[in-house]
Amino acid sequence: MWQLRFYNCQTSSASPTSREKNCRAKNYSVCGRLDGGALTRSREASATPRYKLAAVRGLAKTIAKQNSSMALRNERESRSKEEARLEAMRKSLAARRRVHQEGGAACEGSLQSEREVLLHAFERIDRRRAGKVDVDGFIAVWRELEVRLSRTEAAALFNKFGQDKSGLMPYEVFTEAICVGRARLRAREGNMRQQAYTKGKQQEPADFNGKIVYPPCRTGVFPPTKWSSSLTTRSAKPPDARLQLDFVYGYNGTNNLTGNVFYINTGEVAYYVATLGVLLNKDSRGRSQRFFLGHDQEITCIAVTRGRDTVATGQNGRKPVVLVWSPKKLEELARLEHPPGYDGIGALTFSADGVLGVRWNPFATASDFATYGYGHIKFWRCAVKSKDVCEVVGKPGRFGQIPKHDVLSAVYLPSGLVVGGCETGDLCIWQPSATEGGVAVRLVKAHDKGPEIKRPIAPPPTTFGGVRALRLRDDQRVPARLASPFPPTLAWA
Repeated sequence: MWQLRFYNCQTSSASPTSREKNCRAKNYSVCGRLDGGALTRSREASATPRYKLAAVRGLAKTIAKQNSSMALRNERESRSKEEARLEAMRKSLAARRRVHQEGGAACEGSLQSEREVLLHAFERIDRRRAGKVDVDGFIAVWRELEVRLSRTEAAALFNKFGQDKSGLMPYEVFTEAICVGRARLRAREGNMRQQAYTKGKQQEPADFNGKIVYPPCRTGVFPPTKWSSSLTTRSAKPPDARLQLDFVYGYNGTNNLTGNVFYINTGEVAYYVATLGVLLNKDSRGRSQRFFLGHDQEITCIAVTRGRDTVATGQNGRKPVVLVWSPKKLEELARLEHPPGYDGIGALTFSADGVLGVRWNPFATASDFATYGYGHIKFWRCAVKSKDVCEVVGKPGRFGQIPKHDVLSAVYLPSGLVVGGCETGDLCIWQPSATEGGVAVRLVKAHDKGPEIKRPIAPPPTTFGGVRALRLRDDQRVPARLASPFPPTLAWA
């Protein structure tokens, strides 16, 4: 810490101490002092003229610049000494390499490069083959190579080339750095590229061996020492090896709010982890797993049919989907896509009674709708009890004289009748009733029953495609044979 005192007097005394005494003897006051570049004024110096304070501030700036210049000069000298030390190391390695090359004819396995010489020296110190060396070992290696290093110089090199938290330097990193000479680095810097290589551009040269500068890298990067352009051709193609999923560890049950573990008919346990549907065989030796890989976002819920032979899983995402899949073949059976705006599928389940769909009555003033599925149809009515209360009452439809069948589709007619599609290819006319639900009144032939398919709810194990979709025309015209619950005279003559 330096200190500069200045006085509000015009004495010409030779020494600062006598000058201060003379000023005080002549009743002049000490204006202040400058400590390490900071101006501190005394209480008596409150009336010091501004031009004198400005002169002191200018002097402080001059001293600060001199200190900065001195620091830069010291830094350059330190860097120059460090470069000289590194050059001495390289010369020692080159001399030792020449000794090995000259004796190579008589000595099998001689060291042919500076890198091999230095690594061999480090490996003699590193008996455990840890790949690292401490400061003392580093000094001992260079002493053997006839280069004297102090602990301060060795610590500086450790800081420059890197060390772990234990103070050990990976000597292979140091070897690669020191064996690339200063002249070679300068030659590389003369050949500079200002941006990284772009994926897929085949016209760019692959044998570039200079400096590459690109954000966010500040200082730029160089190709590896043994870089070959043939490596780019090899790396441009996917590797021959493929990764195969073997086992998934973990279970995110703490984040699930619905049932998420089920037994299926194969005896396996079905659950999900991340984007995978997992089937765990817990009885096998070593516990094996199989995986359904159809999802591209995190799975959030799972459901299994009553027969335990079909699984459905829902996911999150901008366009969430529900996938229905077979645990036996791990194949997707159906995909239910949802429009954008949903955060994901929170829960799902298979209906216990085989409900396949719901259809609202667009012609009724009350909120009437019908649900239908395997072997049933049910008619619902919403009765408004108050402003905030609505009672929903549903009653099943009776097949009556019509053979019981699966209702695969349904549509309301303007007359109030309901037309249902059957697995046999027929259309069934239903007469809804406010008190009794509804009754089937007749069948109308539509087309053939279609291909045989698996029935999720057994028995029976199979069914037919039948009439899978029904829609009323836009002009609401209804064929004559469907407009009445009773058959036209001509049609049944």
